[in-house]
Parts: sequence; C-alpha cells; structure tokens
Amino acid sequence: WVRGRVGEGLLGSERGGKGEGVTPVVVHGDLWSGNADRGRIVGSGRKEDEEVGEVVYDPSACYAHSEYELGIMKMFGGFGSAFFEAYHRIVPKTEPVEEYEDRVRLYELGPAKALVDRHQAAQPLKLYAGWFCPFVQRVWLALEEKQIPYQYIEVNPYHKPKSLLSLNPRGLVPTLACPTRESDRNGFKLKPLYESNIILEYLEEAYPVHHPRLLPTDLYEKARARTWMDFVTTRVIPAFHRFLQYQPQSRDEDVATEIDKVRQEFLDRLKEWTKEMHPEGPFFLGDQISMPDLVMGPWAVRLWVFDEFKTGGLGIPAEGQGGADEAVWQRWRIWLRAVEGRRSMRETISEKHHYLPIYKRYADNTAQSELA
Repeated sequence: WVRGRVGEGLLGSERGGKGEGVTPVVVHGDLWSGNADRGRIVGSGRKEDEEVGEVVYDPSACYAHSEYELGIMKMFGGFGSAFFEAYHRIVPKTEPVEEYEDRVRLYELGPAKALVDRHQAAQPLKLYAGWFCPFVQRVWLALEEKQIPYQYIEVNPYHKPKSLLSLNPRGLVPTLACPTRESDRNGFKLKPLYESNIILEYLEEAYPVHHPRLLPTDLYEKARARTWMDFVTTRVIPAFHRFLQYQPQSRDEDVATEIDKVRQEFLDRLKEWTKEMHPEGPFFLGDQISMPDLVMGPWAVRLWVFDEFKTGGLGIPAEGQGGADEAVWQRWRIWLRAVEGRRSMRETISEKHHYLPIYKRYADNTAQSELA
C-alpha cells in the first residue's frame, strides 16, 4: 500500500524532487497477476480511473506477494535507483544490509517453491544458485538425485551477497560452499567450488554412500562418460547459443539460408551425442540415470526457446519424419522422455513464461552474461 508520506517521497524523488500533479495510488489486489502493468491503476473499483495516473509499487508489498516480480522489474528498469534510495530512507531495511537485496526468488509462484522451501534450513553444504541457470540445474539435479543434504541460497545477480563474494570473488553461480576438515567456530571451514561439471565430480566422490552412483566404476566407461559430458559443454552448448543468438547479417533473401546453417549445426551436435547413447537406454549409459544425463538435461528441457524465438523453430523432425536419421531421433525422444520424467527434473524447473524475458535477451543477442 502506498499513501501519504511514503508515496510523496517516492514520487517526488522519481520526478526530480517536486512531485507536483501526481496523486499516490492505493494499490490493491494480487501484485503478481495485476499490478505489474506500470502506469495503470488496477482494481481501483472506478472504471474511469483505469489507464489513468501513475501506480507506485511498494517494494514491501511486492516482497509480501512475489519477490521474483520485484526482481524482474528491477532487472528491466521498472524502478530507478532513486526509487529505492527514497524508499529505504523512509522505510528502513529490516534485514542485514548485505542480505537485503539477495532475495529475488522465482519460487514464490513457480513449481520449485516447495523444493526450495525444504532446503532453506542451514546445512554445512550450501548451493549458491540462480533459478534460471542451466549450469546451476546440473548441480541441483545431482543433489536431488543423490539426496545429499544442502542449503539452497538464491543469488540476485545484480546484488550478490557478501557471503558468496567471500567464497567466489567473481560471484558466479553455481558456487558450492563445501565443509572441510579445517575447523572454525562452526567446527568446519567452508571452501568454494565452481564450474558445474567439477562440482558434479566432487559430489560423486565426496558422498559415496549416497545413491545412485552417477559415474560407472569401470575406468574406461567412466572416462567415456566424461568425454561425452565434455562434448555437451564444449560443442553442444556453444552451438545452442550460436543458434539462439543468431542475428541476420545479410540481405533478406539470404536470411533463411543463414539461420538454417546454425540450426543444422546444432542439430548435428545433438545427433552426434545421441549416437553415443546406450542402444536401449532409456538414459545415456543405460537403465540408470548418470552424469551425462544431468549435464545435457537442463538444455534439453529448454529447447522450446527455439520454437518461441527463431524463424523455423527447433527443426527436430516429427516422429516418423526423420528419414535416414529416424532411428537417431527416436532414441533422442526416448531419452528426453526419461529425463523429463524424473522427479528431480520436474522439481527444479519452472513454467516457461518465467524464462521468457531472460531468453528473449539471448534471442535478441542483447544478453550480457559471461556465456552470452
């Protein structure tokens, strides 16, 4: 609710300190479903007021209803810095300053909320994560598959907590805070690991009694699994992003040909990886889920982005339409159904519409992440 002194202070700050001619609006209703439309009075009960005036969104109310919504508004310029400076002068922060902004969570409404809620209690092992990041999801899947106790800590990429930066000065996710034998006041000392595949290997070795085992015990098969994990990281993912971030560079009549080239490069990488699968599966190495599945899975469940953003879509042929490659694509479909059906996958992914603003920036080639 925004009224009186708070509203005047915020509006005055946003309008050069004057605020003349603007009446603060009392905002009612569900902040997620309605009040994200800036400049519109939602649920005022007066038809003539709709589409009139300015709506001020109170961050405390946003936090009460959806922390994720506030975060998205901040990311895409919904609030200026002056707004928050004014707000914090009037409504003091009630949390430690270094943690206050680090609370942007998709899971207030997404399907992973219940899982995140189960992992808020302090644990020696801590996962610093970003809800939208497929590299994070690799690690999250492993923790869930092996049922390793951990604390989940969501990181706002624009306001990284000091606790993360003390472990990883670059502030990248995933970062795993690992308890070591060196003691401190807690009885152990936390040390960091980064890079998703390295973290996966650590979890496999450090928690041997937690099943399933995600790598074969046979030395050759273990090395082979690592080879095709590396293939995903070094060949599949770059091709994924070249396709997603492709922008036409030549005359209109050549655009279809150019995008077909990057699309085919990506599909060729998928086929090459699929041909290395166990012939029956359903998973990459056979009837049990393993590390190659966790490495590829987060990208496989995001392939819908090409149908959403790219002319001609993903391009995997429909069942029965694969021609000479039909057996390969049929094996891919069996694998994808198996991965999508895992409880760990269902509980660590969210509805598509939550990802759209982020992947649109990649599709427009305007994203600023290190991967982009």
